[in-house]
Amino acid sequence: FTLTGAAGAPMPAGSVGQVKTVQGTEASGIDFGEIAYRDAGTYTYQVKEEATTAPGFTTDPATYEMTVVVNDPQSNGILVATASYQKNGAPAPAGIAFENIYTVPTTDSEVEKVWEDNNDGMGLLPASAQIPLRRVSDAESLADVPGQVVSVTGPQWKGTFTGLPVHDDLGNPY
Repeated sequence: FTLTGAAGAPMPAGSVGQVKTVQGTEASGIDFGEIAYRDAGTYTYQVKEEATTAPGFTTDPATYEMTVVVNDPQSNGILVATASYQKNGAPAPAGIAFENIYTVPTTDSEVEKVWEDNNDGMGLLPASAQIPLRRVSDAESLADVPGQVVSVTGPQWKGTFTGLPVHDDLGNPY
């Protein structure tokens, strides 16, 4: 995540010029650090999420603009900072919230039904066949995969299972 301050905007410790980059997760959140305001004024910042190269992830391309108004409402030397946010130019009263998308990687798998019947010598082959996809559900049994049935017809007797997840919910490959 990157915080970029407009010219003259105070920045948190660890910034390089007007830019501070940090790592964050949904669980840990994002913390750019404290910004010390010494003067009243209006300060503008942009917050962006850096694109990821992780497979299956689409990073939110939004740009947030944070406007911080610093003033001394009691004229007593105590500054008060109030932030407001815009997402891609529209008001964002809830603040900054990036929404990333994870798409399960999928693959296709071709299947071919092979008949061992002397090239239909007895004329008993059906017009079509339904082939359910099955996977091992424990050490000794098979279970049908819901929604994964391929209909094949002769003379090719071939079909394709489509949109199969590459791994299970724990990341184990199928």
